[in-house]
Amino acid sequence: MNLVTRFLRRKGMNIAVDSSGFRTGNSSIWYDIRIRRRNTRKECIKLHISVDVDTGIIHWFTMTPSTRHDSPEFKNLIKHLPELGDVLGDKAYSSRNNCQIVADKNGKPYLHFKDNATNKAKTKPAWIISIREYKNNTEEWLSTYHLRSIVESVFSSIKKRWGSFLRSRRKWMQKKELSLKVLSYNVKQVLLVQYANERKIPLWKSVE
Repeated sequence: MNLVTRFLRRKGMNIAVDSSGFRTGNSSIWYDIRIRRRNTRKECIKLHISVDVDTGIIHWFTMTPSTRHDSPEFKNLIKHLPELGDVLGDKAYSSRNNCQIVADKNGKPYLHFKDNATNKAKTKPAWIISIREYKNNTEEWLSTYHLRSIVESVFSSIKKRWGSFLRSRRKWMQKKELSLKVLSYNVKQVLLVQYANERKIPLWKSVE
C-alpha cells in the first residue's frame, strides 16, 4: 500500500475521513445476545479511510467491527501522514481531541459539530478556534466541509467495482479480502492520476 501511494504523499494534503460497512456471511453473535434469540442479521466489517481530496487516493485505512465508534479511529487514520492541510470529517469524528490532533500536524480541522457542542476548550485550543470560525462564518466553513463528499465517492467506487459483500468466511481472510479491495482501488486511482498528469488534463470535472 505504501509503495503504491507514497510518491503521491506530500505536505499540506487536504484529507477527508469516513467509514463504511462491508457485509459478511457471518451471523451477528453480538446482536443475538442483545435480543436473546437467534436471528438472520449478518455481521459487517467497518472500513475507515483517509483520502486525499485532490487525487482521491486512500493514504491510510483501518478495519474494525461494526459496533466500534468512528471517533477513536481518527488518530490512526492521520498519524502516518505528514503535515496536513484541511481535514474534513462528519459529526462522528467531532471531538476536542481530534481537532487538536489535526492542529498539532499544522492542519485545519473541519469536523462538523454536534448539536450539543459548547465553546469550552478543555485544554484543546484548536476546538475553540474551529467552533468560533464555524459560528462566525458558517457558509464559508460549510463550503469547505462539503468537499468531504469525495470520500463518499471513493466508497461508492469500491463497492460498485468490487462489491460490498465479503465472501470469505474466516475473519482474518475477510480482512485480507477487504484490504485487496482497497489496494485495487488505489492502483486504479494512481494510474488515473498519472494519466491526467502526463496529458495535463484535470482529474475532476465539475458538473453544472
